[in-house]
Amino acid sequence: MLKAAVGTANVILRQSVLPDRLFADISQALSAVPQIELDKLDWEISSNPRARAAAGPAKPAAPAPAAAEPSAAPVQGETNRHYEVVDISARINAVKASDYRGVGALVEQFVQALRRRPGLEVIGTRTPLDALSEKAVTGDVGEQERDEVPNFTVTVSRRIGA
Repeated sequence: MLKAAVGTANVILRQSVLPDRLFADISQALSAVPQIELDKLDWEISSNPRARAAAGPAKPAAPAPAAAEPSAAPVQGETNRHYEVVDISARINAVKASDYRGVGALVEQFVQALRRRPGLEVIGTRTPLDALSEKAVTGDVGEQERDEVPNFTVTVSRRIGA
């Protein structure tokens, strides 16, 4: 019975929370780095945003010095913490995939622009260099790799009601 009630409450919460404010903040960060083009946003409500970042393709990002860390466990007296969580999949234009420093610098500019948005926390990133480390490295740089557009993913969260 209690499990059904919690499930119903989560469905109601998902229907009552709109991602418009979060998407507006992402849009502001994107406008700060015009070389980045959005591919896809994957938005959800979660009681543990770090679990999504750990389960998904993103790896933990370096913590922002002034950002408060959301806890996976509820604070005493506060039973239902929920977060908006979004995976931002994007590509970088005007920089070749082989320019790892340039790609890294643009991703870092975007991450910093996101961190400047009040209430947003960057909880994971995945850059082309991360994907490269999972592949076998060869000495052959073919046409396909030279023309490849660098893609990356950033996971951000915001506490609902904050």
